[in-house]
Amino acid sequence: MTKKEFARGLAHFFGRLGVGICDVGATIMPFSLLYGFARIIAWIGYKIAAKQRRIAVESLAKAFNGEKTPAEIEHIARECFYAMAGTAVEFFMFMRHPERIRKYVEVQGLENLDRALGHGKSASARTSGASRSLSPAWPWTAIRSRR
Repeated sequence: MTKKEFARGLAHFFGRLGVGICDVGATIMPFSLLYGFARIIAWIGYKIAAKQRRIAVESLAKAFNGEKTPAEIEHIARECFYAMAGTAVEFFMFMRHPERIRKYVEVQGLENLDRALGHGKSASARTSGASRSLSPAWPWTAIRSRR
C-alpha cells in the first residue's frame, strides 16, 4: 500500500465516521441541540479535511476572481462545511423521525404534485430556501416519483 492509498483510505474512514456520527446524533439528540451539534461536527471536519478545505478555498478564490478577501473566502468555505453538516443531520433526523416532517415542514401545493403523478409522470418538489424556521441556511429537498 502506497502512502497516497493509505491517505485516501484514512480520509474515507474519517468521512464515513463523520456521517455515522451525524446519523447517531440526529437519532438521539433533541431537535433544539441538532444544529449546534452539526456546527461542532463541521468545525472538526473543516480542521481535519485539509485537502477538501484547500480545494474549496482555491475554487472560491477563482470564482470570486479577487472580489473577496482571503478572510472572506475562508469564511465562505467554512460556512459550506457547516451547511453540509446541517444538511446531514437534517436528513438523518427526518429519516429516523419521519413524524417530525409534519411538525417542522410546511408542504404547499401537494395537489399539483399528486396530479402530475396521477398522469403517470415523474415529478420533483423543492423548497425555495426562503424559510429560516427549520434551519438557518439549508433548504430541504423532497423528491417523489411514480412507482
